[in-house]
Amino acid sequence: MGDSKPFYIAQNSGFSQIGPQDDLLHPEINKLITADSATETQYFGFCVPQEKIHGLGYLWHHPNLGVVTGGIWAWKGIKRYTQASELCDLRAFMSDRALANDLHEYRLDNGYGVKVVEPLKRYHMTYEDKARNSAVDLVFDAIAPPVMFGDGNHFEQAMRVTGKLTLRGTQHAVDCFTIRDRSWGKPRPEDNMALPPMSWVTAVFNKDFAFNCNLFDDARESPELAPKFAMPPEKLLNGGWIWRNGKVVWVHASRLLRAQPQRS
Repeated sequence: MGDSKPFYIAQNSGFSQIGPQDDLLHPEINKLITADSATETQYFGFCVPQEKIHGLGYLWHHPNLGVVTGGIWAWKGIKRYTQASELCDLRAFMSDRALANDLHEYRLDNGYGVKVVEPLKRYHMTYEDKARNSAVDLVFDAIAPPVMFGDGNHFEQAMRVTGKLTLRGTQHAVDCFTIRDRSWGKPRPEDNMALPPMSWVTAVFNKDFAFNCNLFDDARESPELAPKFAMPPEKLLNGGWIWRNGKVVWVHASRLLRAQPQRS
């Protein structure tokens, strides 16, 4: 714990233990990171597939700065710009006084709030913007155990979401599957780094099948990118897991390498 590497270059070799306390803030671990970009997050996703609506709720705490960025975002179809979304109320530089009750229950300045009803099992998200006639009232129920990455600073969990979304005056029933995640104890610097694009891919198909995969693009196939951004194949995968039929298994880089066609 307390690894100073940003999460996007930290490789994980397996699972770590998790407990109800990991649904709350981690001040002692965060103290090990002296950078201003020290980060703790809480993420929830939701969607209405038949209406082509996707959304998320996010809390981004910078404990060393005493500020919070967070709120809610929902859009219909494909938008060219974030600001073109039907709902985009993600605000920066709010005081972390909103977290006086830790993450048990909080309400940000923009009205976005989350309550931990039962740690690692159930959550209640609410939000209302009367001016734009938008609101959210969603319950997140775990359908699988949380998966803690080997470094002990990040976990993910497959969820079912039910409730209501009002988007610019139109009410939608929400009943979907999604991933939630939490991270802490790492910096998130904005320095330029010689790295290929990285993808954090998650999906939940039903209560019996979900997966995560965190990996870099293979720049070896690109003559323009390869000289600077190519990485050894075994370094492309930072970590991943599969939940299937009641079991969680780790995705190893060696498995992906065996599945790749051999280059001549």
